[in-house]
Amino acid sequence: RAALVFIETDDDELITGTIAEPIEIEAGSFVLSTDGGDVTVSLEDDATILLVDTENSTATAGSIADLYAGQVADVFGTNEVMMGMFYANEVVIDVVASPPPPTSE
Repeated sequence: RAALVFIETDDDELITGTIAEPIEIEAGSFVLSTDGGDVTVSLEDDATILLVDTENSTATAGSIADLYAGQVADVFGTNEVMMGMFYANEVVIDVVASPPPPTSE
């Protein structure tokens, strides 16, 4: 087993919630439903998306194309209240707590 360590800078803020629609792949943004309401998240150009499976102790690099509504996420970054936007530099998806991806029919 390997330990997974996340390093957060002092300037980063954390919001936790569930990914919701719309997920704008081209714009690099999505909505995160939190206990305090919906937050629009914009990915920084160098943002990291990690898909973490705590049951199997794995972390896989992902992209915005891997995101779907219902996933449980921790999002690190900067909350720009005046802009109405949370600028994310890291998104951590809990694949164990999240529902399976939708199937395309």
